[in-house]
Amino acid sequence: MIEKEASAKEYMYNYPPKPSEGLTLEVAADTDKKGAKAENSVADKEQGKIKKQYEDLIASNQKNFDATLKKTMIESSQEVEELTTMFSRASKTLISTTIAHRELQKKFDAYFQQSDTYTKECELKISHLEIEVKNVKNDYATFDVRFKEKEAICDQLEKTKIEQEVELNDLRKVS
Repeated sequence: MIEKEASAKEYMYNYPPKPSEGLTLEVAADTDKKGAKAENSVADKEQGKIKKQYEDLIASNQKNFDATLKKTMIESSQEVEELTTMFSRASKTLISTTIAHRELQKKFDAYFQQSDTYTKECELKISHLEIEVKNVKNDYATFDVRFKEKEAICDQLEKTKIEQEVELNDLRKVS
């Protein structure tokens, strides 16, 4: 007797369910035609009332759905607007921060370049001073050797002078 599964949609729009044709023919054969007409008109009225109730319920549900959908769309558009505003502010902040970072990076690069140049110049001056110190040290070492030589010569001359003075004094005494 049941030919297919019942669905909610079919139940809502086709309530009460219509009997299958085979069943209708059997019932029609069993009952007389007058009773069937009377019952059919009462059943049709009942069916019309129930169908109208379901149509009203469907219309009411559709109105509620439309109102809820409209409200949801308005709330969604407001939320999209808020998020767009937040995104715009964040983008603006990001751009200004990026620009400030680039400026600081340029200043830092310039400072690094200057300090690097200054460091290289100082290292060059230090290497020149080290060379000069080595030269002066060599000159002092040379002067020290010459001074010792001159001092030795001076000491020897001093001894010779003393010896000659002693001889001169001896000669004067003798004479």
